Amino acid sequence: MNLVDDPDETISCPPAACCECGADLAGAPVTAQRRHQVTDIEPAPAPKVTEYVAQAKECAGCATVTAGELPAHVRARASYGPETCAQAANLVSGHHIPIYRATLLLCQLAGIAVSTGWMAQIRGKAAALVQASGFTDRVRELLKTAPAVHADETPGPRRGRDPVCAPGLHPLPDLHAYR
Repeated sequence: MNLVDDPDETISCPPAACCECGADLAGAPVTAQRRHQVTDIEPAPAPKVTEYVAQAKECAGCATVTAGELPAHVRARASYGPETCAQAANLVSGHHIPIYRATLLLCQLAGIAVSTGWMAQIRGKAAALVQASGFTDRVRELLKTAPAVHADETPGPRRGRDPVCAPGLHPLPDLHAYR
């Protein structure tokens, strides 16, 4: 592990007294120093809660009451934000962590306690967003022009009929199977 040039905190550890005669070294100049760094993580931060207040106002001219518009990602009275959804999808889809363990990790690392049911549905939402973005179509087109494409035929668990799932049969976009 290498030392970093700009640590977040620096704590000096000067000697209080001479190890030979015991004289006070508080005002003595520093003649040499040795850097040591400890890299650590901080406890999970408290989740940031943002409240959106849709206000209604009455027009003085015609007495019509008009309600303010909420941002598109604010649909329910209480919901998780886009970063929470992205981190949850990263855990279950990007790192293939089982649902229950992913809920524990999200709580321990980000301080957000979600239900296993919510975590279970996030994979499908992420797949729908990726598909709707056109990403998989673009990758499919690029793969068709590639001189060689690797396909991993390692079986994986599949819901329903068969005990295993071959590449391309999983509900999530299986990019290496589009050739």
